[in-house]
Amino acid sequence: MTANNDFVGLNLDSRTEMVESLQRRIRSCRLCPCFDQGPHRFAGGADNKIMLIGQAPSKPRGPQGRPFGVGNGHLRLFRWLEEAGFEEEEFRSKTYMTSITKCYPGPSPGGKGDRRPGKDEIAACSDFLREELELLRPPLILPVGQMAIGIILGEMKLSEAVGKRFQQHFDGWNASVIPLLHPSGASLWNNLPENQALVQKAIKLILETKTDLGL
Repeated sequence: MTANNDFVGLNLDSRTEMVESLQRRIRSCRLCPCFDQGPHRFAGGADNKIMLIGQAPSKPRGPQGRPFGVGNGHLRLFRWLEEAGFEEEEFRSKTYMTSITKCYPGPSPGGKGDRRPGKDEIAACSDFLREELELLRPPLILPVGQMAIGIILGEMKLSEAVGKRFQQHFDGWNASVIPLLHPSGASLWNNLPENQALVQKAIKLILETKTDLGL
C-alpha cells in the first residue's frame, strides 16, 4: 500500500477537510450491493494517532451507529483495551475506527456470525482504506482479525501475528502494527490457553506503545 505524494506535508486543517470529503464519498458509495444492508460504519478524524481496522461493520443494532458499538464483540474488545490502559470513550476519542469494507456484508451462510466480504467487495473499498491511511498516517495501527492483518501485513496465521509488534514501512512514513484477534464470539481461536496468552502479549504491547507514543 503506497502513499500518494499529494498528501505529504498537508496541515491538519487541510487533512481534516480531505478526511471529511472522503467520508462523504464513502457514505454515498454504491459500488457493491452491500450498501443497502445498513449504514456505512467508521468513526474518527484527521488528528487521530491510532487506527483500528476491522473486517467489516457488524449487523446494525439500535440507534448507536458506532463501530464495535454493541454486542459481545464490543464488550470483549474494550475489555482488552481497558487492560491496555484505555477507557472506552478515551480510546474512541483518540482512534480512527474503520474496516476493510465499509458496509455490513450480511449474515454468514452457515448461520454463525457475519459473512466474510468477497474479493470484489474488498477491491471496491480498497481505495477508501488507502486514503484513510495516507491522510492520517497513524503511528499505531491495530488490525483486528485475520482479514485486516492480511491486508496490512500480508497473509499469516493468527499465531504468527497476535502477540507481536511489527514495524511497517509505508511510502514516506512508518507505523507500529499490533494485530489483535477479532473479538467476535464466532471465533474459537481464543478458547485455547496458548492463544489467550498471545492476546495478553498483544495487550501488553499496546500498553507499552501507548506509553512510548505519549497517548
